[in-house]
Amino acid sequence: MRPALLVIAALLLVSIGVQVAYARAYAANATTGTKVVWGVNIGLLVAVLIGLTWFVFGPGVK
Repeated sequence: MRPALLVIAALLLVSIGVQVAYARAYAANATTGTKVVWGVNIGLLVAVLIGLTWFVFGPGVK
């Protein structure tokens, strides 16, 4: 496994952890700031998934 894949996998795990934490905060108190962070985090997760897909199936694979 290439180092880039390890980094992406780590970011994905961190993103999931952050989402769980904010999901609990969101359920308790859905403030505007929480909604913004939630949206940004979902955006980061999508970006990480796209990046992971690119590294696995992209033109860099030999």
